[in-house]
Amino acid sequence: MLVLFFLVGLIQFFTYWLCEPFISFLTHVIEIRLFPGIALLIVIYIVSLKDNNYA
Repeated sequence: MLVLFFLVGLIQFFTYWLCEPFISFLTHVIEIRLFPGIALLIVIYIVSLKDNNYA
């Protein structure tokens, strides 16, 4: 049982060590203060696709 806890802890430590910089970057990019700009870009992209389909 202790070996299992040790292995699980080791796996979690290495997963955190490898993925933490990427997750940290994503949290800063997808913060609430940047959400309106991202949403606006998505809406503009969708509207431009609709205009191209009817032309």
